[in-house]
Amino acid sequence: LRNIEELERIVDKIDVRADINDYIVADRKERGGSSWMGEDDDGGVASALAVLSSHVDGSMGIGMSFGLRDRVDSEGWEAKQPVDEGITSESLEDNVEELFEENACLLSTADAEDEKTIDARTKFDKTMELLCRVAIDKKGGAAARSRRSAICYALNSKRTTAEIKSETQFNSLCRLFENILSGCIGDVGGVANAKMCMMLAQTFYFVKGDNAPEGESKREDRTFVRSQLTGHPLWGEDEYWDQALYQCVSESLTHSGVMNNFERMSSPSTSRSEWRESQKIKWYDLNQVERAEAASQVHAVVFAQLGALAHSMMEFGCGVERACAFVRRMSVRNQLPLSQRTMLLQHLMGTDK
Repeated sequence: LRNIEELERIVDKIDVRADINDYIVADRKERGGSSWMGEDDDGGVASALAVLSSHVDGSMGIGMSFGLRDRVDSEGWEAKQPVDEGITSESLEDNVEELFEENACLLSTADAEDEKTIDARTKFDKTMELLCRVAIDKKGGAAARSRRSAICYALNSKRTTAEIKSETQFNSLCRLFENILSGCIGDVGGVANAKMCMMLAQTFYFVKGDNAPEGESKREDRTFVRSQLTGHPLWGEDEYWDQALYQCVSESLTHSGVMNNFERMSSPSTSRSEWRESQKIKWYDLNQVERAEAASQVHAVVFAQLGALAHSMMEFGCGVERACAFVRRMSVRNQLPLSQRTMLLQHLMGTDK
């Protein structure tokens, strides 16, 4: 036990960050050093190649959960009602369609005592109750996640109908978004649904008392769903933002095809054949110059996605301090060049003024 205690004291005195910094400083002094790339470098080539390797292997942020402590207790009747197992994607799409239908009975000018209006509003309320119950369901496992995805994709298909005509429908839409986000907390694989909600929340809007011709309302007069989602518990989960970045980076790397830029052409041994094929390579097949170039491309992807998510954090009320902390944390984790890190932080602090 005394030996273990002595070992613990020695280990506690080790400053890994200082050791790494000392190594980088010493390595930069000699041309040809593994991190000799000028003052803008902070030893990020290995980190970038690790990101690239994880992406190629298909393990980048896949199957990871966030919000495991599940700070939201899913309060409200929606979380307490059992979800009908007979619900299908098609029926959910029909329900979402009803949410966007132009219905004069749902307008504030409708006669609240008219029997037709009462029936229409009762039917609409039942539809919304079902959608919210499905959206917040956490006990259904993969089936619940699949139903949430069906709602999200149905909402995504309505992006061309960005303006919501009645306040009743707009408030109900905001409530549905809140329930989807609450259902995503603690859900393995829920990042994709939450990300789609973030995008759509900045699409749908309502204009109260607008007298301008249709489609000509000023943007400053519009109330977006986003404004009703600030302060949602999901935005307080650092793990959500971390996983969202990993997913965004992975998607961007897929579309950019970084490794495809380094494919080499190979020919068969027989000289009679004229065909040639691309040889798939991994990051460790690259030479030193190619590794540095690949790392630069990965950094560009991380920089763009990190900036976009940090801006979203500001839009959803996380505040400049949390957004800057997120940028610093992810910049260190992904070893972005100092110039890119500084640029992101300056942009965020300038936006807050």
